[in-house]
Amino acid sequence: MGGTSGGPYWNFERELARAAESAVPNQPHGDILRTDIAIYPKRTGLHVAIQQGAAYASALGTVEFDIPWDRLIAPKADMSFIPNQWGH
Repeated sequence: MGGTSGGPYWNFERELARAAESAVPNQPHGDILRTDIAIYPKRTGLHVAIQQGAAYASALGTVEFDIPWDRLIAPKADMSFIPNQWGH
């Protein structure tokens, strides 16, 4: 298999799980499903909010973090369709 950043080997669930683990290390969690998250773009990356109790213990509340753009977009990808305000 190829590279780990963007491109043809990109896997959203893998990047989602990787970013969640970094944001809330050593916290047991269930599968993080696309239906359990809200996302929106920021300059730093794709912002993710996991609904309270969806994957982590309810006591943690809503878990939020960013997935950096370089983990989602392949180097040299044509980003002209993305508004400049989003950062890229």
